[in-house]
Amino acid sequence: MRVFYKLPIAYFILFLSSVALHAQSKYDKRYSKAEALYELGDYKGAESALEKFYSKVSKKLGKENKYTTTYKLAKAKYALANGLLLDFESGVTEVVNQSLLVNTWSSQAHGELLFTIADLHIQNGSHKVALEFLDQSHKILKSGNFLDEHWQSKLDLSNAEALTGQGFFTQAIDLLYGRQKYFAGR
Repeated sequence: MRVFYKLPIAYFILFLSSVALHAQSKYDKRYSKAEALYELGDYKGAESALEKFYSKVSKKLGKENKYTTTYKLAKAKYALANGLLLDFESGVTEVVNQSLLVNTWSSQAHGELLFTIADLHIQNGSHKVALEFLDQSHKILKSGNFLDEHWQSKLDLSNAEALTGQGFFTQAIDLLYGRQKYFAGR
């Protein structure tokens, strides 16, 4: 008879633990709100939400924390969207320096960050700089054995986009043709 009283409690605890695993932190929710405003094209609203996000994070976790790189990258991305190219370039430099403080040079997070920065440079039209960042990202991901087929395909796609921006259409097509089977399966 006692077992039946404990069964609902066990189900309730199981339910709470599954909900806790799927919950986002409040900081992630604040950052997602800023990103959603950015995607809608409300850059001023996105910047204000980003500043609010970072003020809350830095107040609770200190100035140097795991969200600082995310904040600086988003700030550089928003500067690019607003057409503030000097702020974008200085922001990218800050992001790379911050990432080197938080992550090691050969970490997967740093390699992925360099890939994201390369995509921003492609968006900016700085295709040569983008290719340099993509090359660094490729070296880091390959040396750390983080380079799977998914990441290799993403790198090849961004490389092809940067090559196209420079006018190397044949090389870009050859690069994408090598990944045709992967993209057809997606």
